Formats: sequence, structure tokens, C-alpha cells
Amino acid sequence: MFPLRLAAMSSRGKVFTEIYGEANRRAPGGPNVPTSVVLPTPQSMATKLRLAALVVSGETSRAAVAVEGRWDGSMEDPDLGKRAFQVLMRQEGGRLAGALTTWRGSIELKSPLREIAFDRGQVSFTVDLQGTACRFRGTLENTTVTGTIERTGRPAFPFTLQFVE
Repeated sequence: MFPLRLAAMSSRGKVFTEIYGEANRRAPGGPNVPTSVVLPTPQSMATKLRLAALVVSGETSRAAVAVEGRWDGSMEDPDLGKRAFQVLMRQEGGRLAGALTTWRGSIELKSPLREIAFDRGQVSFTVDLQGTACRFRGTLENTTVTGTIERTGRPAFPFTLQFVE
């Protein structure tokens, strides 16, 4: 009954109904979902499960699964122009951890993320770029995060992240 209740909460829960239905077709009346239904996980199913995580739990540590993974981004830095960057986020000891990577020519610059938070579709983290603390705040919609980067004494500027894997 769990998939039906989740589907009633949000259209994002439909993926569980699909999994439940396929499990019933493969093993009618069986108590479990056969592994072959979910492994290997098709990309479309993985995306739907990630989105469902936003609905399933309001508890930050569980809902954070929605932002785990690799994200490719771009920022409109007023000083340096449009810049590409990459963010990796993962669960570590029950908390989110990660790093942001930027490039200057062929030089790769990697900085750890601090103060990472994810709550009700809002993502935020702080990272030091060029010796300056930058606070990223954005909204997750499907597989994209859009928002602004704030630095002390400077105007905010936009960024976008796209989920890769």
C-alpha cells in the first residue's frame, strides 16, 4: 500500500507505483520487488526516484539524497565572466559533504564545501573561491538548481547546476 499512499501525496511518487506494478507482473502476489526490476537502474527511473526523495521525507538527512551526485554548473562572475564548475555531493557520516572544482586554463582548483544544507527543495553551501567565502543558494527543480552566489561587499550573481550522475 505504501506506493499508493505516496502517489496520492505527489505525482513524484508515481515511480513507486510503476515499480510495484512491474514487480506484481513478474512475481504475482510476491512479498518483495525482484532485484531485476530496479537493477541495473535505468536513468529515467533513477531521476524519478531522486525527485520522489523530495516528497518522501521532510527530514533533512534523508531528503538530502536528492542532491547527492555530480553536478555541472556555470556562474556569471562579474569579475571573471562566465565560468564552468563542478560540484560533487555525498552523504558522509549522516551529513552532506562535498567539493567544488573550477578551472583556470589547465589548472584544476578544488575547494571543500561547508555549511551544506538541503531543505524542501532549497540547496545552499559555502565555498572559498579565490580566498573569498561564497554562499551558493538555489532552488532544485527536477534536475536543475538555479540561484545566486553571495560574497561580502559585492553584488550577488547567478549560477546554474545541472545533475549529471
